[in-house]
Amino acid sequence: MRTRVAVFILLALIAVADAVLAQMPEPTYVWQKQDTLKIVYVEILNNDNYAVQKMRWNEKRVLGAAFVFGFGALTYYFHQKAESSYSSYLNSGSIAQMNAHFRQAEKFDKLKGMAGIGVEIGFLLCVWSFL
Repeated sequence: MRTRVAVFILLALIAVADAVLAQMPEPTYVWQKQDTLKIVYVEILNNDNYAVQKMRWNEKRVLGAAFVFGFGALTYYFHQKAESSYSSYLNSGSIAQMNAHFRQAEKFDKLKGMAGIGVEIGFLLCVWSFL
């Protein structure tokens, strides 16, 4: 149990470090040339409606990481519940108990699959934050 908690804490620390490092400005090097063909339209760049609607990339990354860790924890929880129900199914003696444990294991497997979809959505949101 301690190793599971340690792994979860390690993953959370990695996500926080990634979010902190993402806020650091990108270095510019001497050999990089300046873009002299850039045309700036001030009235387009100062569009307040666009600034309100657009979610900043760092917020997307934090939201994606929260989805990954939150739904990942749910996936793990439902996996453990499904495993214990299936173990009870294998060890029970009566047909009625076996059917009840098997239905419960199927239910937790479906919930685990739905939580896994949430993990994938969070991962895609994290990837989207880099674009």
